[in-house]
Amino acid sequence: MDIAGKWFHHNEVSIGGGLMVIDSKWLFTVAGEALLEVTTTLRHGDQVVNNKETRHEGKWNPDGDAIVVTIPGHSDSPFKLRFVSENEIRSQKRGVWQRSG
Repeated sequence: MDIAGKWFHHNEVSIGGGLMVIDSKWLFTVAGEALLEVTTTLRHGDQVVNNKETRHEGKWNPDGDAIVVTIPGHSDSPFKLRFVSENEIRSQKRGVWQRSG
């Protein structure tokens, strides 16, 4: 299972005349470390109303055709991510991430 590397997800949601942009990135190492970085930006027209960045560190372990990521203190942990293809992983709750380069 080749999970090591960076995986990206981008989502845009219209909210009351504004736009919420959510970008998330997983970084997995061969040693079983996991890092989740999430940037959430709320825009109204050309103005940024709110911008929030979070960073969560944890561990991943293989589970059949998936991996389970445990991030201490994160409300969605553990995450179960399934391989859709060698360049795509999917969470039932949170979306699809594409492998970067």
